[in-house]
Amino acid sequence: YDIMLICWHFPGSREPAGERSAAVTDMHCHILPCVDDGASSVEEACSMAWKAWENGTERIIATPHFCRPDQRRRLSISEFRRCVYLLQKGLQELGCGLELRSGMEVFATAELPKLMEERKLLTLADSRYLLVEFYFDEHETYICDTLRMVAERGFVPVIAHPERYHAVQRTPALAREWFSRGYIMQLNKGTILGRMGQDAKQTAWWLLERGLAHVVASDAHSVGRRNPDLSQVRDVIGQDLSWQYAEVLLEENPWRIFRNEKIVPARS
Repeated sequence: YDIMLICWHFPGSREPAGERSAAVTDMHCHILPCVDDGASSVEEACSMAWKAWENGTERIIATPHFCRPDQRRRLSISEFRRCVYLLQKGLQELGCGLELRSGMEVFATAELPKLMEERKLLTLADSRYLLVEFYFDEHETYICDTLRMVAERGFVPVIAHPERYHAVQRTPALAREWFSRGYIMQLNKGTILGRMGQDAKQTAWWLLERGLAHVVASDAHSVGRRNPDLSQVRDVIGQDLSWQYAEVLLEENPWRIFRNEKIVPARS
């Protein structure tokens, strides 16, 4: 696709949605169109961007799936970067102030060490932080070994939605070990709000209540049910736990990852 196609699919600009109450950074979002199971069209990608922007998100790291066994075609780093560049330019043409950066959600397979050695992966906003996902029923030993291997190669592992992994649901204290090793725990909006089943929700809140989460992200795949609006989850965490905690999870720590800075504990 190109910039003109983006503008043709989503004609006209919008007026700003009034006072913006947050400066959220969403560091896990499948907003790039037609590259994975996320945005299914340029129009939907633009709608996702507007929904995020109008609800307080100022920047998104686009994290398309990478290295998943079920993917039919694997785009290169340069192709992903070009997609981000073109979508960003199109949004600017439409008057949307959302800032986009490149990243990917890397599926952990036996190929991962080689991909890291050859620098064929995109970290989050070109930082040292690498977003990694696993099969939901993956054995805890494999997860632990993989995360250790990622860290030994100089990256900071960011564990995508640990609350969805059966090993963590069975033994939530496993996440305490990862936390102590400096791995980043990224929880999903949908699980916190109970949209991914009770086991995932209970595990997410177990982690939140014990201060074992670092970041909350949308993991958005569409403009519908799994959308990039993070305002509701911010309110829920703020009201049920603390507003300072919500700010660290959705604003400060994601912004620090965006700038390749050391994150802070979400709760002391």
